[in-house]
Amino acid sequence: AFPTQPETVNTLMDFVSAYLDHTKGGIFLGFGIILLLYSLLSLTDSIERTFNQIWQVKHDRPLSRKLTDYTAVVFLLPIIIFVSMGFTMFLSNTFAQLSDIVLIAPATKVLLVVIHYFIICLLFVILYIFMPHVRVKLTSALVAGIPVGICFELWQTVYLNSQQWLSGYNAIYGS
Repeated sequence: AFPTQPETVNTLMDFVSAYLDHTKGGIFLGFGIILLLYSLLSLTDSIERTFNQIWQVKHDRPLSRKLTDYTAVVFLLPIIIFVSMGFTMFLSNTFAQLSDIVLIAPATKVLLVVIHYFIICLLFVILYIFMPHVRVKLTSALVAGIPVGICFELWQTVYLNSQQWLSGYNAIYGS
């Protein structure tokens, strides 16, 4: 309907342009970024305090270490996740070319799932080693990280499948 109403399109574009110019002013953007960083650092601090209670650690990290460590976690964790997803997609595309070979296709699917679960479990093991302010043995981190990583992936699969299922019903009832 928009091609038949160019004045409506022009009004909408002027409104959007004015809104973007206003937000480019910096106050909303700066406040939003500061609030986001504060929320992330506060959440990470809460996680560390919980781990410290579990491990019965008496002293917290110094504030300077908290800022540097938490900032590293906040900025490196998304990069690690994106690299993991990219690596999985790369392997998926590489193995898709081998799908014509009957014996290799099922093995590649299993290998992709195992690699994905391994990377997620490794992230949780690293989290369990890094977050408490005490030296955690690798075996203790493995005992906790592997089941949590597996449960995390299973729960994510259930969640995604339920969202697809619900969106299918939404299409039916919405029409």
